[in-house]
Amino acid sequence: MFYGNSTWDPVLIIAQIISLQCLFYISLGLLLWLLVGPYAMHLTLEHFFDSQLVNFNAFGGWMVSLSNVINALASALYLMYVVQRAKKCLDFAATLYFIHLAAVSVISGFPRTASWWIVNVTAFVICAALGEWLCVQRELQEIPIGSAAHRRRQAQSGSGRERDIEAQPLTS
Repeated sequence: MFYGNSTWDPVLIIAQIISLQCLFYISLGLLLWLLVGPYAMHLTLEHFFDSQLVNFNAFGGWMVSLSNVINALASALYLMYVVQRAKKCLDFAATLYFIHLAAVSVISGFPRTASWWIVNVTAFVICAALGEWLCVQRELQEIPIGSAAHRRRQAQSGSGRERDIEAQPLTS
């Protein structure tokens, strides 16, 4: 998607960061709607940015925490599709969670609860490690050479050389 050449391209980097951040909050919103929505009177932006709501003392806090951890799995997939390079995954994951920390700090104050830090550090590690692993798996895939029609013909008829040998009459 955004796979660029190896030169430093600040516009590409900013586009990737914005894309990841938007995807992060869209999927977090969907997960909060699915996991917290049925139990909360009103689902608000506090569920995204209030560090007090990420706790292990109440069922709603567990659901917000679970939403954040599951979102880390989705964010790893976003890293694979948007960043596409294993060596860049840690940087982009750190940027993603740093911007989230900044947003939480601006909206509800710097997080002081241990549960918020446990959930978000765990989510960051999952996102970075799984994103890097997924990118490595993708980078290690073989690159197909030749046209699709040629590969399809070879797969249907064998390698082609064996067929030619079988078709020749035996002469002495």
